[in-house]
Amino acid sequence: MHISLPPEYEAFIEDQISSGQYATAEDVIADALKERMAADFEAKVTKRVEESMAAYERGDYVVADDKYFDGLRERIRQKYEGA
Repeated sequence: MHISLPPEYEAFIEDQISSGQYATAEDVIADALKERMAADFEAKVTKRVEESMAAYERGDYVVADDKYFDGLRERIRQKYEGA
């Protein structure tokens, strides 16, 4: 894969390599992408937690007790027996 970067990005990458923090431009890019992916994942998890907390506060939740899991197992059994 070949990409073009603005001069300021290229300068940053060169500075990172010159400082000895990274050996190659690929290492700089890979590290930046890992950080971005981690930030995206954290944002998605945070959003799901916030949505779950809001649902809980509205009383929109299920108690995951034995009765719940018994019903879940029964629905799964029926789905696969009917298939």
